[in-house]
Amino acid sequence: MARRRKHVDVVEVLRFRLAGESWPAIARKTSLGLGTVYRAYRQAIDALKPFQNPKPSKIMYRAAGDSSVSVSSSG
Repeated sequence: MARRRKHVDVVEVLRFRLAGESWPAIARKTSLGLGTVYRAYRQAIDALKPFQNPKPSKIMYRAAGDSSVSVSSSG
């Protein structure tokens, strides 16, 4: 039989990490294992990635006339 998973307060883990706490310190403060803390953090960050605003490499828009204009951004 497998071990039961512990409840992880992801918001608390994120708060500690953004405050500059080390992984071992977060694990001690939350009474969780180091791998559990790191895995919860990575899953939270990965879940937020679709909501980040990607930097477009090409912008398409219509100019004042009828012709399409493509503008490439550098960088």
